[in-house]
Amino acid sequence: MILIRHPDLDVIKNKYTNIIVDKVLDRIDSIFELIRLLESTTEIKIEFIEGNHNKLSGGIAALLNDRKYSAKKTIDLLTNLEDCRKSISNFKNRIEGVQKTVTLFDKKTIHDLVSSPPEKLKNLQDVILKTTTCTLSDILFEYLFSYKGFYEDIKAIGESLNLKVCPYCNRIYITTVVIDEDDKIIGPTYDHFFPKATNPLLSVSFYNLIPSCYLCNSTLKHEKEFSLDTHLHPYKHEMGSDAVFDFVLDATTTPIRNKIDFKPFLNVKVAKDSPEYKRLEKTVEDDWGSINVFKLNELYATHNDVVEEIHDKFDENSQCYSDSIKKLLDNLASSKSEFYRFHFSNYYDDSDFNKRPLAKLTRDIFDKMKYIYDQTKFYKTQ
Repeated sequence: MILIRHPDLDVIKNKYTNIIVDKVLDRIDSIFELIRLLESTTEIKIEFIEGNHNKLSGGIAALLNDRKYSAKKTIDLLTNLEDCRKSISNFKNRIEGVQKTVTLFDKKTIHDLVSSPPEKLKNLQDVILKTTTCTLSDILFEYLFSYKGFYEDIKAIGESLNLKVCPYCNRIYITTVVIDEDDKIIGPTYDHFFPKATNPLLSVSFYNLIPSCYLCNSTLKHEKEFSLDTHLHPYKHEMGSDAVFDFVLDATTTPIRNKIDFKPFLNVKVAKDSPEYKRLEKTVEDDWGSINVFKLNELYATHNDVVEEIHDKFDENSQCYSDSIKKLLDNLASSKSEFYRFHFSNYYDDSDFNKRPLAKLTRDIFDKMKYIYDQTKFYKTQ
């Protein structure tokens, strides 16, 4: 797990927030427009429906909390609207409830729901839900905060952040690439840290949308319930020095190379009764702990070749690298990052871990070998 960083993160968030706020307000206006239409005695003209089909179709389903009133064909939607108008008295309580609910969503409230930090999101949603008769599964919330409807704006988040590797696993590229003239793209999927099924008002919240790979999002996490107490949030947390990649190597004696176990594993260094440990490792529930959910030990165990290569670059038996390491490793100064990237084919600074797969693994194993090298002033295997 690596931290999502960007020097213009607030700018990206605010730009996205302003777009979504305007669109949600427009959908609220559509709800009131639809109410006026149903309560009016003026003839509903088919030309009006043709020009507002998508808005009216989604709006009426949300207004009445029933998908049967939406329709793909204009003539069917016209029939539904006319039927609803004739029986408007049957929907009086529902319409009044919707009117009261949407008035809760003023510009500031919507802005807060979209842009607030993750620790505030659940409480914001709970406050609104306590003052409305609408339930979590109400179509009205799905309509106002439509993940699918706003996807074009959401996918711009990954492009703007220039996030190249999944923050959950740091193994798989999620670079956005346009692959044909019809604007078909490959890129990140967007995990809802707080699942949208149980948190519909947070479906388009900036800090609830984690650009991630398909494996982490859909296969491993899916709709598991996450919280800030039980899992790492990529905008707030990182494994850092709390959990580092390691492998079994006894450097107190001269190790025999063909007996070294290069299989990496995560060495969790925080106390088991600490909040940090709870977010990292499973403690009580099976779905607790990000290392557990994203199967990081199991997945990284396949990367023993990377560990072996880093080890060999420190080994004095490795003539390709030993001379340069002996001469330069203790005298890197301002060229440390460049030297590291050249020799270990990855990024040294944790702020760059989002640029290349296995960046944290590479740095952690490098740190282990450098520590051994610094202690012994040489390193050699039999």
